[in-house]
Amino acid sequence: RMVTQWGFASDALGSTAWEGPNGSGYGQPQMASEETQKKIDVEVEKIVNKAYDDCYAALSSNRALLDTLTSTLMKEETIGNDELKQLVKDFNASGEGRATKESLQYEMMALEQDIAKAAAEKQKLQEAAALAQATDDGEAPPTDVVAVADE
Repeated sequence: RMVTQWGFASDALGSTAWEGPNGSGYGQPQMASEETQKKIDVEVEKIVNKAYDDCYAALSSNRALLDTLTSTLMKEETIGNDELKQLVKDFNASGEGRATKESLQYEMMALEQDIAKAAAEKQKLQEAAALAQATDDGEAPPTDVVAVADE
């Protein structure tokens, strides 16, 4: 569908839809000639091969990290998000493997999540402090501040 319906092909085919929304399988009208069908097959093969090569390269370049993850899973059976983040962080910091683009991107995503979580916690603390201050001063609490119970 990427090639035949959505136009994900190189310039060889252009961004043309070569089949309808129901595909071109059994019982559907054929919308492309034999020659065009062969070109479509070549384009699909290019996409699949590129995806395979990219995936293989990412897994190969992160082999040491994958081995560590495998060992952890063999011992623990599961791994939580926080443990995975720490595993990647430790891998990137260690000298044995080299940090890869993928492992660094994952670490950056984890750091951004931590920053967002800290900002949300800071906001809750500020709201609670404002509520406490208003209560101590004998004022009615601000209407835009809601007391937050401990989670």
